[in-house]
Parts: sequence; structure tokens; C-alpha cells
Amino acid sequence: MRLRFLASLLALAAVGCGNSKPVEELVQCGPITASTTCPSPAPTFAQIQPIVEKSCVPCHDGTMKDVVTGEDVWPLTTYDDVAEWGSIVKNSILECTMPPADGAVPITDAERSAIVQWVLCKTPP
Repeated sequence: MRLRFLASLLALAAVGCGNSKPVEELVQCGPITASTTCPSPAPTFAQIQPIVEKSCVPCHDGTMKDVVTGEDVWPLTTYDDVAEWGSIVKNSILECTMPPADGAVPITDAERSAIVQWVLCKTPP
């Protein structure tokens, strides 16, 4: 039921953004291979920052409003921002909810894996 609801929301968002592709074509996210332990050496924020800037900051720059609630979308522009939301970022990446499929913000499986690894390593600076 929850997946059907999320798919409906995604379809509405795609239509609202003027994207005419079917939802099935928009969703390009799947399981990623990521260790459940922190590798050595641990990834640093400097390594994932370009990914965050490319795939997160276009929407999470601190100026966007949530279309449903009208509240500010939490920013992901600094280390502190990303580290504070680390577990939510990780879960959103693993659940394929961020970045949204219709948002035209690309992220590869390798980039998704790198962010997950960084959070598993307790978000080193």
C-alpha cells in the first residue's frame, strides 16, 4: 500500500514537472552494494562533498520550500548539515527516495554507495 502511494506521488510529481515519461522509466534506482562496516581508510566528507553538491544541493540549498507543507527544505550545503542528517540521507538513498527519480539530478550507484559508506563510518570530516 505504501509503495503504491509513493508511486502515485511520484507520478503526480512527474506530471507536475512536465515530464511525460512513465514512472517505470523514471525510477532508475535499485539495490546497491555497500559494506555494512566502515572500510579502512574511512571515506571523508571531502570525498563525498562533490556528490552532495551535484545530487543534493540543487534542491537542498536552503532556499527551497516543500511543495506539500510549505516549510523550508533542510539544507545540505555544509559538512554540519549533511552530518546532522546523515542517517536520514543514508536511508533515503537506500530507499531510493532521494534524489527523486523525476528531479533530473543524477546519482550513480557508486555515488550512492560512497555516501552510505561515509555515514556507516560515522560521517568523518
